[in-house]
Amino acid sequence: MNKNIIMLQYEKCCQRIKELERLIAGLPAGHLTCCKNGKYYNNYYRKNWDDIPEYIPKSRIDFAAQLALREYYELQLTQAQSTRDMLLEMLAILDRQQPVRQLSDRKKNIISDYYHPNQSPPAINQEGRIYRTLSGIMVRSKSEALIGDIYTDLGIKYEYEPELQIGAYTFNPDFKAIHPVTQSAIYHEHFGMMDDPEYAKKAKWKITGYTNNGYLPFVNIIYSFESLGNPFDVRKTRNLIEAAFM
Repeated sequence: MNKNIIMLQYEKCCQRIKELERLIAGLPAGHLTCCKNGKYYNNYYRKNWDDIPEYIPKSRIDFAAQLALREYYELQLTQAQSTRDMLLEMLAILDRQQPVRQLSDRKKNIISDYYHPNQSPPAINQEGRIYRTLSGIMVRSKSEALIGDIYTDLGIKYEYEPELQIGAYTFNPDFKAIHPVTQSAIYHEHFGMMDDPEYAKKAKWKITGYTNNGYLPFVNIIYSFESLGNPFDVRKTRNLIEAAFM
């Protein structure tokens, strides 16, 4: 895996966080609430959430716009911070693991010759799919069920364990969804047992295969991680998905 690519993305993410923090610092503190009043909306200001709302007259619409912009930047900051944390986890995995030996071209050719392109790939093992998502799809873990429900809640249709051909290998990422604007496929791999050394080794091998073939975080793939010390976080995972699709 090209660690330099991940490091470059991490540095860009840190720069984005600093820029967002600078923009937020230049805007008024407080919270904007918009309440419908007949055909129109009234805007209210709170410095703290437990304060009594203060009406913002139309003559101060610029103040309301600044509060809305601050909230927009704060949401982007949360997403950028989640992305930064995910990239740090990936860098930590690379630091812990030994380089994976690459298969020789000759052996790749043997695989290609044996598994003819027109030959149907072996069916995915359906055993172990015991958790049902809100959309009725059966998955293998509670965390994957929650991830599927996040996609459903965001109005994003997804496939579970689709086939993805990368060179001589067939990968089955956990999820595949189509970006609503670009119409390009974005895959999602959730690694849920990073405490297990063998599992972590296989996770690094998969990430290496993806990266070496042009699958980059938040471009066309998402990675999420889970361990005993870092349990599954619905909000953090939702932020990752929103950062990729919204």
